[in-house]
Amino acid sequence: GSGTADVFESPGGTSLTELVASRGRIDWPMAQRLLVALIDEMKASGANPSGWAVEQIWVDRNWDLRLLDEPVGHGPFARRSEPELIADVARLLFLGKQDQNLVMPPDLPFHAEETVSRLIGKTAQFRGLDEVRAALSRLESGPVQIQRRTRSAQMALNVVLPAASTAFVAIL
Repeated sequence: GSGTADVFESPGGTSLTELVASRGRIDWPMAQRLLVALIDEMKASGANPSGWAVEQIWVDRNWDLRLLDEPVGHGPFARRSEPELIADVARLLFLGKQDQNLVMPPDLPFHAEETVSRLIGKTAQFRGLDEVRAALSRLESGPVQIQRRTRSAQMALNVVLPAASTAFVAIL
């Protein structure tokens, strides 16, 4: 024969959608790592005029992310722009679903709340991959886990104080 052959890698693992369907939301350190890897993969792949589908994202046995050439699973597949895909993936990772109930994950470190809020679409989204990558890189030096006591204090400040001030205004 001609001596040429097509070789395809079989990395093991699962699609991101299947991973989240079976495990639920992903904790902060791993979600941050996967988002950085997704951005790096998208940048390495170059522009994709037809858009990206969440079903193109594969997580192998070592938790390394790969961006496949084509979606995996049963279609139809929603093709997204880069910012839309990042928002969809962030909602999957941090919330475990893609609905519009945008409640911050309880294990999220305080220093990451502003960035995650923008990632999931709760506040103004990032304009591009470089901006998202820079924001995530700035967070790498912070703590990856939050102590229960610290998170309880944060929740008290974010819930109890506004409720108490509303009650105080209502009494007046």
